[in-house]
Amino acid sequence: MTIAQRHRARMMALIVAGAGVGVAGADAPIGGYTVGDVVTEYNRLAHHPDPISINIGVGQDANLCKHYQGLCRYDAADGTPYFFISRSGHHGSAACFIAQCSFDCSDDPGELLVARLGSRPRHGERLRSNLLSPDQSFGSTPPPAEDVVVTSIVFDGTGGFPGWMHLGGMQLVDDVLVIPMEREWQGSSDIGSLLFLDVSAPASPVVVNEVIFPERMGVVAITRDPSFGHYLIAFTGGDSQTINWYETIGTDLKDPMLQLVYVDTWNVGGTADPNVIDRWEKWQTMNFVRQTDGTLFMAMTDNTDPEDDDDGKHWSRLFRVTRNVNNFDFVYEAEQKLKLDDPRMGNAAAAGGFHVTPSGQLILYTGEHDNGGPDDCIRCGEVRSYNVSTTGVDPSSDTWIELYNDDTGWNDNANPDKSLMLDLIDVASENWWDLDDEDGWGDEPDSLRFRAPAGQQVLLFKDQNLNGAVLRLTGDGSVQSISRLDDYGFGDSIHSVFAGMLTTPPGTLLNVYLPILTQFRASLNYQGQMGVTLTSGTYLILSELAGPTGDAWVIRPAPNSTVEITTFP
Repeated sequence: MTIAQRHRARMMALIVAGAGVGVAGADAPIGGYTVGDVVTEYNRLAHHPDPISINIGVGQDANLCKHYQGLCRYDAADGTPYFFISRSGHHGSAACFIAQCSFDCSDDPGELLVARLGSRPRHGERLRSNLLSPDQSFGSTPPPAEDVVVTSIVFDGTGGFPGWMHLGGMQLVDDVLVIPMEREWQGSSDIGSLLFLDVSAPASPVVVNEVIFPERMGVVAITRDPSFGHYLIAFTGGDSQTINWYETIGTDLKDPMLQLVYVDTWNVGGTADPNVIDRWEKWQTMNFVRQTDGTLFMAMTDNTDPEDDDDGKHWSRLFRVTRNVNNFDFVYEAEQKLKLDDPRMGNAAAAGGFHVTPSGQLILYTGEHDNGGPDDCIRCGEVRSYNVSTTGVDPSSDTWIELYNDDTGWNDNANPDKSLMLDLIDVASENWWDLDDEDGWGDEPDSLRFRAPAGQQVLLFKDQNLNGAVLRLTGDGSVQSISRLDDYGFGDSIHSVFAGMLTTPPGTLLNVYLPILTQFRASLNYQGQMGVTLTSGTYLILSELAGPTGDAWVIRPAPNSTVEITTFP
């Protein structure tokens, strides 16, 4: 008997027949973070994600048939964000054989990828795009070198890991990643397992437990019951018409002898809510989301036209979970249609997973079927709140502008279009002076949302380089919006943006020519002073735009210092 077989036999005995979303980090509570009002926050999810990509690193290439299945975000003890991405090695349907058997028609072991996102912030909130470039489109920009797959676990029965071909949609709670497995590698194709991995050292996952089931399982959800400390597990396979419910007997997910007890089997045909039947799909992702008051929800994703990557019907739906003793049911609550192209950011029939941040923000991460980005990178998306985060935890939430290619674009669930997020914290990595270089956005905006601190202004110009007519937005510390830019004469015509300060590269010689400043002041129609500040503390107010010779203000900053042109009230 092999090590994997002995491990499997031992774990089979631990199934007992009978009666939130996890975020790990240095300060994460047991059971993970919760959302104050799940339905409200879910309805605020953006329709168009912010693009994120990952270098394939040590990972194996995926394809349409042997594709990515699940995605979970995990924040390490030092705050570094990681993605866990599961991939199937099973060749799949007959259509896959027809489409790809000319070069790949074998079955292979499944794979778990561990990606470290070293370039991303460590505060636990939204990651923001890592594909920002002042002179390249999102789709052609490769990710930073430090955002890369650092670990590849191949489930071929070696190295202390069991042998399985298909790894499905998964969920993570309390430092434990739970992966549904089916189709044994060189074994039975009719059984499945739940694999429990300790990922507290994320680059080196360790098997804690494996529980074998006499059926296939493709998607799993797990959450901690705050009342009793036990964990509730739901899994499904095939067409998702049936969901099996189990509970742990113990309260320690890292206990290698942890037992599961069967609770219920739910079938979509037996639900009491007809809206559930109408909106039930063959789910690729299903994750529990816990509300702060204990109410339990399940969030799902699927693409009802999975062969159409560009115009497919990428859906997420939210259901409230009800329980009467040991009888479970669902109540339909809300749905969101997603736009996962412009640029490509995944497919709702491929990898995905929900995540809750320390401030209680709900985020959905999406991933594509294969590593089809520049330099074979894996293209993903971050679907965060259209209100972003205004808790003060995330410094990038201080000043931002999101432009939409539709009137009231944040609320168009019938036919969502693209949007462009401009975070002041990232201004040096983008071209705010000419939005035509930002994937041609100069002629696109029809509506917007923004936030700026009280008194700070955001200026939108009709022409490049801060020229032409200007639309002045004044911050008050809250999120504000304009549903129709046409009403202000700025529909499809915002070519440059100013917010905060204009900063030159460190150590450069700045010649502040009067014609430029005069033009800049005239464009802003600014009713105050304009100043130049050096990081060394030197400060010059240019309230009178005229030098002794009428030529230029010449400023020579010290090496490695920064010069800022700032407007003052």
